[in-house]
Amino acid sequence: MLTKNISCKNALVKIKISILFICCCIGLPQVGKTQPYEPLAVPGESSWKVGEDSGLAGYFDSEIIAESVDTINGKIRLYRFARSIPDTVLYGYIRQDSNFSKAWFTPPNSQDEILIYDMELSSGDTFNFKSIIDTGFVKVKVDSVFIKDNRKHIRFDYLVDELPSANGNKSVNLYFIEGIGATTEPNSTIDYRLLICASKNEKLIYEVDEKYFNNCSPPSFVPVKNVNKIKVYPNPFSNTLNIEVDKNITLWTFRITDLQGMLICTGDILEFSKIPLNNIKSGIYILSIRNKNQSIINTIKLIKL
Repeated sequence: MLTKNISCKNALVKIKISILFICCCIGLPQVGKTQPYEPLAVPGESSWKVGEDSGLAGYFDSEIIAESVDTINGKIRLYRFARSIPDTVLYGYIRQDSNFSKAWFTPPNSQDEILIYDMELSSGDTFNFKSIIDTGFVKVKVDSVFIKDNRKHIRFDYLVDELPSANGNKSVNLYFIEGIGATTEPNSTIDYRLLICASKNEKLIYEVDEKYFNNCSPPSFVPVKNVNKIKVYPNPFSNTLNIEVDKNITLWTFRITDLQGMLICTGDILEFSKIPLNNIKSGIYILSIRNKNQSIINTIKLIKL
């Protein structure tokens, strides 16, 4: 009988421990996510509006879109449109891992990849952000990880900016937000950079402060859905570039710029346009197509042999 009682007591203790373990697990805060994560960049859907702090003049904003997958390197092309410069400029390329937990950025005319996004970081980990002030990288520590609005948030011990509000200045911390990226700009450069808002498929998914920044409308330039309306060939080209558009399209124009935004050529697009470009040097250029309202509706990377 004594042996039997001891056996029963041991079983009871094991059951109590198991119940306690289950309860403790249920009570833990959720900091993980079911894989895969939401993609950071989706071609033709993702866009970011970034503010550059210019001091007393306030913020100048620019828009960055994930345009398409590059057929040469397989990465997602990003283009930047600044209101002060009425043209698109190649911003760089993004590569994401298979479960979308990490992303790397490649600047134009470079082969170097920079890790810009890591959703597997834990509290106490550090991440290297590119700094404008220090002209290098700054190691910043993670102070918390949590889920908000069904997106994983990684908060860093770093203040991006302070925005005026009715109750005093509003502090804006540096975050990685799942599917959105850093709360600075897509290439994770800190200092004088602030992510104003982000959209996917023309739907607003992030806004830093709707009262301070009231211009978070969908991006002013997006890739056209029906790419068959535009044919550009040959590409790469040697001396002449051909542009064909649907016969029902009228009053469209084109602009060709270099990667620094300098205008190379501009003109009207007819049903068939033949553009002589034998006088420009070999390299990469950006062709932007505009509709009759002068909205940029498509951008194409050109390669001059």
